[in-house]
Amino acid sequence: MNKSLIARGGSSDDGVRVLVYRKTKSKKNKRSRGTKILERGVRRLTAADGTFYGSYLKRHRRSNSKRRDGWLRDMDRNLIRADNKARKKLKIRRILGI
Repeated sequence: MNKSLIARGGSSDDGVRVLVYRKTKSKKNKRSRGTKILERGVRRLTAADGTFYGSYLKRHRRSNSKRRDGWLRDMDRNLIRADNKARKKLKIRRILGI
């Protein structure tokens, strides 16, 4: 939401300034009728992918710093935990907005 303030001075002898607060119109999302749910689902899938990769990368680095070839030893556990974290974002209720 864009907002703008405009300062307007009154007459020079009264010392009064008036601030006019004006809201600009927000732009409407452009999409075809009936695609709101589809768009929301795609957005959530993308967010879940980002969560998965970010979470796995964090666990990968931590495992690797703990011990030699730690990323390889902990790979199965790290993948499962990252997948669980990403799946929380993909609950069907959250996608449909129910």
